[in-house]
Amino acid sequence: MYSWTVKSHSPQTQTVLFEPLPAHQALIRHTVSRNQLSGVSLVAAAVSDRVGRTTLRLEQFQAARAPRAAEFYPGTVRDWGKAAPLEVALATIDSERARRGPVDLLKIHVKGCEASVITGGMDTIRYDQPVVFVRCLHPQASCLSPLTQCGYRIVSVDTFSHRVNNNDFFALPPRYLSRLDALFVDARKSIRARLL
Repeated sequence: MYSWTVKSHSPQTQTVLFEPLPAHQALIRHTVSRNQLSGVSLVAAAVSDRVGRTTLRLEQFQAARAPRAAEFYPGTVRDWGKAAPLEVALATIDSERARRGPVDLLKIHVKGCEASVITGGMDTIRYDQPVVFVRCLHPQASCLSPLTQCGYRIVSVDTFSHRVNNNDFFALPPRYLSRLDALFVDARKSIRARLL
């Protein structure tokens, strides 16, 4: 959904989607084709901190809709009852960046595996300084600490503040820090005006 929003506002933007599940890959391909979207690439892999293969374990009752990956690594499967195994390819943000070039925006929504994705993208984060939108399911957003160590400022998507009271965050790189406060004031005004 976020990719389509970006493409609708900026059709020339090159978009790379990562998706390990075959049913979701088919849906993405169909959507891209049906809407005649150009500049959209699909990587048929889960994003992690290493390149290779792994077994995802999916909740059976969700396998047809929106499967949740238990974990990328064997032996760490959460107790979700019967989990259907699926072998998938693994990629890293850094490995894809090496093939494709600089990155301006990362959107990470990986249902508990955020730390692995961020670890696998640290070179990209250090050199390109992309804006990162992340849904973080770790307590106190602990998975975002590597970003703060690189000078990023973490803000809540809902409040544009530093409060860690939800799961959705923008991680804003050092190159934008001098303009952030003014941007936040404008964003808050815009949100208030829409709510009134």
